[in-house]
Amino acid sequence: MKKILLFLLLTVLCFSTDGFKDLKWGANREEVIKIMGEPEYNKGQKIQYKQLIRFDNIYFRFVTLEFDSSKFVAWEGAGFVSEEELNVLIEHFQKKYKGFNVISSDNKTYVCNDTKGRIVLSYYKEYQEISIRYMSKEYLDKENKRLFGDENDL
Repeated sequence: MKKILLFLLLTVLCFSTDGFKDLKWGANREEVIKIMGEPEYNKGQKIQYKQLIRFDNIYFRFVTLEFDSSKFVAWEGAGFVSEEELNVLIEHFQKKYKGFNVISSDNKTYVCNDTKGRIVLSYYKEYQEISIRYMSKEYLDKENKRLFGDENDL
């Protein structure tokens, strides 16, 4: 129970664009596990926790932490929210994260932070399922370079 409460506290207080209080971008796997506790899944570049975890008024049914070169670089969580709850969350994110932009389609609503591109929120209306992915700036830069090449090549 203490581990869940610690994770909830870390999640609510620390997952911000400024970094983490106790769990920091770039932490190694052992440091993350020491803070978060033993994950249900621990293989390759990912570890996963399958408990109800709260983040900005969302209860995730699981959270996956991703590593690159043994460094903590991204996390993703999935859960269920109604469209009303989603709209409240979008308003909250628009206030909290500069440049938060909404792009809609029939089946999904995507919300992303287009000023930094580090946060991607996907919502699947049919299932009322939400997924949030949050990346460190360094990892985002590396992924953009991998996917799109060097800006000087354009």
